[in-house]
Amino acid sequence: MAQPRLFVLAAAAATVLGGCSTQPPKVAITQPILTVQATSSAKDRVVGSAYMDLRTYIKDEDDQLKEVTGADCTLSSRDLRASLETPRLLRLPAYAQGARYEDRGMPAPIEVTCKAPGLRGATTITAVPGSGHRNSGTTTYSNGVSVTTMPLTGNRSSISPWTYGSSTMVILSP
Repeated sequence: MAQPRLFVLAAAAATVLGGCSTQPPKVAITQPILTVQATSSAKDRVVGSAYMDLRTYIKDEDDQLKEVTGADCTLSSRDLRASLETPRLLRLPAYAQGARYEDRGMPAPIEVTCKAPGLRGATTITAVPGSGHRNSGTTTYSNGVSVTTMPLTGNRSSISPWTYGSSTMVILSP
């Protein structure tokens, strides 16, 4: 009898935790993947690529995020440049990390600016070691839940390539 009760408790916990998700719904990406090339000065450090989706949102009257499609965005850094329309899946360069490079080879942050009719927004994306990891920091959601993420540390981070994370959102406002 203990097993069914445990199953019911696990199912209830999954339902409660699943219901706590405050991630806004995502619109399907229908555009082809945009491959962004490193500029000539950074090409010697490129060791592969990593995928990142870029999306734009506005906050509605209830302070909830609603995705905006068709925003025109520009990505710019000393290592790359691109223009696109959101939502879009990007294939960005992954850069070698190592003591032989200044700042361990860390690429420049990417400045992202987006515009839609009557709306503008911007954010900065900083590279972290390790494929597909989000940038470090604390995000507080509207229900008061705070989530802190950190890049990898120790031996793994010293050999992992620099990447820009797996997902970026830009909040637009009038």
